[in-house]
Amino acid sequence: MRAYELGSRLQPSDVVSLTVAAFYNVYNDLRTVDPASATVFLPLYWGNDLRGDTYGLDAWANWQLTDWWRLSPGVTWVHERLAFKPGASELLGVGQAADDPSSHATLASSLSFPHH
Repeated sequence: MRAYELGSRLQPSDVVSLTVAAFYNVYNDLRTVDPASATVFLPLYWGNDLRGDTYGLDAWANWQLTDWWRLSPGVTWVHERLAFKPGASELLGVGQAADDPSSHATLASSLSFPHH
């Protein structure tokens, strides 16, 4: 895998920080499931006949509500483009390597208790 990322972090106030990052990843030799041969289905073998790329954005923030409570919202958007190499069996389709959501959001809440 080759991975490229570019981002920025801002702190508009003492209690809020924002981060945004764009990424692009290139994959080669991703794992596949292949039949023993063109005429015999079983047994199945692991192969490396898939390639592709992904790109997207990550954004998250930290908000220090009080000295002891912090909220951290975030969102990710990703687009996957996968294809089999020439001659691959394509037995289980590209879904065997990537069945990921194209976007997701998170919200974390952190508490700091007294006395460390």
